[in-house]
Amino acid sequence: MTVQNIQPANPKSGRFFARSFVMLTGNRWDPLFYEHDLYHFVRSSQPLVRLGDYLKAIRTGFAAGKTAQSNADGGIIQIRPTNLSENHELVFMRNVYIDRLEAIARPLDLLQRGEILFNNTNSQALVGKTVLFDLPGEFVASNHITRLRTNDKLLRADFLVCLLNLYHQHGVFFRLCTNWNNQSGVGPDVLRRVLIPSIDLKRQEEIAMRWNQALAQRKKRETQASQLLATIDDVLLDELGIPRRPEPSNTLESRIFKSSFATLTGQRWDPLYHQADIFAFVRDAKCSLQRLGRKVNYFVTGFPAGRGDQVDEDDGGIIQIRPTNLSDDRELVFKRNVYIAASELKTRKADVLKRDEVLFNNTNSQEQVGKTVWFDLEGDYFSSNHITRIGVKTDELNPQYLTYVLNLYQRRKVFFKLCTNWNNQSGVGSDILQRVPIPLPKLARQAEIVKRLESGRAKARALREQARADFEKAKRDIEALILGKESSA
Repeated sequence: MTVQNIQPANPKSGRFFARSFVMLTGNRWDPLFYEHDLYHFVRSSQPLVRLGDYLKAIRTGFAAGKTAQSNADGGIIQIRPTNLSENHELVFMRNVYIDRLEAIARPLDLLQRGEILFNNTNSQALVGKTVLFDLPGEFVASNHITRLRTNDKLLRADFLVCLLNLYHQHGVFFRLCTNWNNQSGVGPDVLRRVLIPSIDLKRQEEIAMRWNQALAQRKKRETQASQLLATIDDVLLDELGIPRRPEPSNTLESRIFKSSFATLTGQRWDPLYHQADIFAFVRDAKCSLQRLGRKVNYFVTGFPAGRGDQVDEDDGGIIQIRPTNLSDDRELVFKRNVYIAASELKTRKADVLKRDEVLFNNTNSQEQVGKTVWFDLEGDYFSSNHITRIGVKTDELNPQYLTYVLNLYQRRKVFFKLCTNWNNQSGVGSDILQRVPIPLPKLARQAEIVKRLESGRAKARALREQARADFEKAKRDIEALILGKESSA
């Protein structure tokens, strides 16, 4: 959900209102808090009650700081906001681990099945993401997660998850947020005072069942889409006539190798780079391999923009594309945007993206470096210094074809092995990128390959869109059920 979903249709005209001094509550003076009744959408025949009166426990996780680690050796996962997906489920792709001995020494911090995990601190639009924790094993939560345990004789946990996500969608937590140090948050004291409709357990069960069915149906469709996208690389390899070989077993013996000093002299010293021929899997292609730099007019890196260089969308800002705008499906998404003042267009003409450029994520965590999208949008956009813009010679290289090849390499860990590392960041610079060999069939053949690959992506997009539409319909029906109204058409 973006801030735009919360604002009135005409944000300028909808921002002006008057309140008397006696109507101000406690020490809250921020206008957004008083704009309209927070619970206007949920007021109906049933009374509203304080959430805190229906909870057994409310507890915030802990900050790990320097004790956190990025590998699983002897550690257990600490759940953070990045593990709470927009699909209201837990995801485990970029995990942080806590030493197990440290975690079990503080048993109250171990998560319990049936707890509700609430994202209490984040960007203002993301505060309030909520999931139900129901996993076996040992997990802990960060200080950005508030753990709720309900009194199950009065309030079902799965119903409350549904309700809190409904509140998130309606912007309740956006308006409840307090802000400090460029962070927004809703603390346990505020959560306890949140008002919820008093609904009997039988109806709660029906609502929770509908919610869980909707989640399961959406997950099924999205899994089908993911399975379809997972075949993209195999289709590309088939089109290039490259046989698929099994990955070598990850054993200690397979990771040990020898190299002469003469071979290493004047080159990189990191073992991962020298362990094997990084491009061995494409050398059997039924076409020549060409250095990318020979088929490119330019590699241009975007520019950095700190907080002081950014503006609000309402101020007519220009989106600066960053790694967060590159989805796992290798498409551009615009849910968490950074905007640069439009006046920068006068002095940064060379930094405006051009259609048919290939956008390469050059700096990120090592696993993410190399994510690539094809840029084909109208209008003005910038990119950050974490993005390399590749302008290809279109009479020799199809930009969409190149995008598929680079993403194949990224998923085959080519860029993972090519990365250089500094200051907890990994990167692949233009000097390395231009030397990367790519299989290059004739231009017409490239177009044929793109057409087949795009057909598969289109089917996956359709499945995702159907999943989204069905889930939105289900949420409207669930909201109507909570309010005691007729279901939506």
